[in-house]
Amino acid sequence: EAGFAPPFSHHGTAGARALGRQRGFHQAKIKRMLVALEHHQDLDKKPSLYARIIRIADDFENYTRVRATGQLVSPAEALARMASAAGTSYDPVLFQLFVNTVGAFPPGTLLKLRDGRLVVVVSGVRSFESFARPMCRVLRNADRSMPENELVDLATTDAQVAEVMLHRR
Repeated sequence: EAGFAPPFSHHGTAGARALGRQRGFHQAKIKRMLVALEHHQDLDKKPSLYARIIRIADDFENYTRVRATGQLVSPAEALARMASAAGTSYDPVLFQLFVNTVGAFPPGTLLKLRDGRLVVVVSGVRSFESFARPMCRVLRNADRSMPENELVDLATTDAQVAEVMLHRR
């Protein structure tokens, strides 16, 4: 696991150790330990299907949620960075399935609309047509007022995305 900076440089091994300390001994536990150990193996070493799935989810989570790295990026930027490694670090078919599920703007992405509203994406892809036009919750109106639980469906309105915002620490 040498390719990862602290604190993630040994998290596969740490995960397997944590599983090993749990009580009981059964086949499912062994499978979970193997996935924890192999989910960052190169594709040419043929990690299991579960390990390849976990790698996509784990890396997406590390890019977008884990603040220990100091390199927090938006969910949309995380997808773009990961897409450049599809076929080498990520199983290309599984990564495409992931992208098809979360869309161009994955849930949690902050967007500024052309009309000045600030919104957060609250849905994944609902149809082929909504791939880049998700359901969003309005966080702030153009006049800087705070709406009360207002949703905007970018697939059924003329609202357009002006820019992807980065979450501030």
